[in-house]
Amino acid sequence: MLQSISLPSPAFNGLASERQHVALGPEWATKLQNVFIDGAGRLAARKGWVLQNTAIGGDPPIRQLHEYVKIDGTTIVVSATATKIYSGTTGSLTDITPAGAPTAGNWKFQNFNNKVVGWQASHTPIVWSGSGSFTTITAASGTLPDGNTVLAAYGRLWGVDDDKQTIRYCALLDETRWATADGGGSIDMRTVWTRGTDEVVAIVAYGASLVVFGKRHIVIWADGAGSELGLEPVNLAVQTVIENMGAIARDAVVLVGELDVVFWSPQGVRTLARTIQEYAAPDRDVSPPNRGLLSTALSTGDLTKVRGVYSPTDALVLFSHPDLGVTYCFDVRGKTPDGGLRMTTWTIAPTAMMNTTSNALYFGFNGRIGLYSTYRDNGTAYVFVYWSGWLLLPPEERHKLLKKLRGIMYSTAARTISLTHWTDFQNNGVSENVDINVSGGAEYSVSEYSDAEYSGGATAAEVASWLTGECQYVRVGVTATIDGTPFAIHALTLYFKPTNLA
Repeated sequence: MLQSISLPSPAFNGLASERQHVALGPEWATKLQNVFIDGAGRLAARKGWVLQNTAIGGDPPIRQLHEYVKIDGTTIVVSATATKIYSGTTGSLTDITPAGAPTAGNWKFQNFNNKVVGWQASHTPIVWSGSGSFTTITAASGTLPDGNTVLAAYGRLWGVDDDKQTIRYCALLDETRWATADGGGSIDMRTVWTRGTDEVVAIVAYGASLVVFGKRHIVIWADGAGSELGLEPVNLAVQTVIENMGAIARDAVVLVGELDVVFWSPQGVRTLARTIQEYAAPDRDVSPPNRGLLSTALSTGDLTKVRGVYSPTDALVLFSHPDLGVTYCFDVRGKTPDGGLRMTTWTIAPTAMMNTTSNALYFGFNGRIGLYSTYRDNGTAYVFVYWSGWLLLPPEERHKLLKKLRGIMYSTAARTISLTHWTDFQNNGVSENVDINVSGGAEYSVSEYSDAEYSGGATAAEVASWLTGECQYVRVGVTATIDGTPFAIHALTLYFKPTNLA
């Protein structure tokens, strides 16, 4: 008799790249390209990006994007290339480069006391108040930190020296005073590391704590006495040291709302809250099905180029690896059974990323600033790809004669997609192109997708492909060209007939 296996909301747990050579349930995928998992748990095409500015001459990569937020609530976007700093997002960007042009664009920008400051290694720190150009900061007292990172929190700047060991903090609301007599001070991290020498990679504020990420340590400082400032440096004490865990790069540490920090470590992508909770079991991470994929990525290219961002609108954490040409996408709305975050991959790799206070997501590329919007990459189509894992068809003891693959897809426009199937762990994929004809009323809703582009005009369309071959295991795939309109997979059903004993 004809039997079937259903894949409702296929791959709702995301990518499991490490399990591509073994049997998997329908809730996983072995390839997810240019996909995210929407609010209903369906595989949906990511958006593209729309060019905002007049391209910068020579197309230099935009290395950083930052939103300067003034006390009155007005905002200005600051961007940086290797030798220039600009303001604005549309038309020709305004050059606000300080005198003595920079020689690298790996700035760490922070908003501080109605100004924006910038730090990077081998450069004098800079400051801008919204008019004219950036200027260098001159210390009125004490020593300016001259390392690669800075944090503005609790009314102070916390910067790292170029020795990567000394953290200096300034006086309250004054980026020019760093002497102890003026309210500044320093912390020597060499007296804190517990597993040999390390180096400061990033500093973040987490609740009322100061978190210092090394490459092999995470040190959490707290003000045990309590302070109306949130944290008083003279009361600082080490609260927790998490060993054999750290961040791969300064910009691979992402604040997720007010609740957590997601960071890319040598052991995979992790969340700080979970790392603290599971300190007794530090080998746990939030990307276990893809640990090998993420680990391999660390052996390629310059990790200081890695950028991370959190988009609350889409509930996504993105880590871009420009030298690999890939972005790893993590959905923070739901967890996998092993406690991980659902992961997919994108074939774009911005050289800078920023989410604004109005929840607009911007990307930096070669000479261009793009807004995450519509369904083309600067006017160019891209490809949506889904591959299931290897599905063991019941009954296990018999071969199966494949008959049909039926799918229900959502689309706002007629399109041709490709349905593919493979058998018994062989690279013998057979593909068939099928058409989606749009008709009927809307199936997407704003409440499900938080996106007006999904409401009105979309339809659920049934497609089918006749299958061939006799097997025990089968893998199925869907490929679609995304060229201006959204697309998603609602469900797949595979039909087959059991035959002789295996």
